[in-house]
Amino acid sequence: MEKSTTTQHYLSTLEAAEHLGITRQQFTRRRPPTPVVMVGKTPGWTKEVLDEWDAGLRKIPGRVPGSKHPKKEEG
Repeated sequence: MEKSTTTQHYLSTLEAAEHLGITRQQFTRRRPPTPVVMVGKTPGWTKEVLDEWDAGLRKIPGRVPGSKHPKKEEG
């Protein structure tokens, strides 16, 4: 009997930054979420985890450095 396998794709630091529309340096300065997986010493995240983390940062008052999302206007 064969096992069913599904390949999971995780984003590296550079790919995560590109997904969020920011530079690698901006991504690391924003204190990234805990990686979903580690391959050797390389962290990996899913797009869903990154999007949830980014959305949470946008709820914090003030400008989020490197966010691809504009600051919410008050009013």
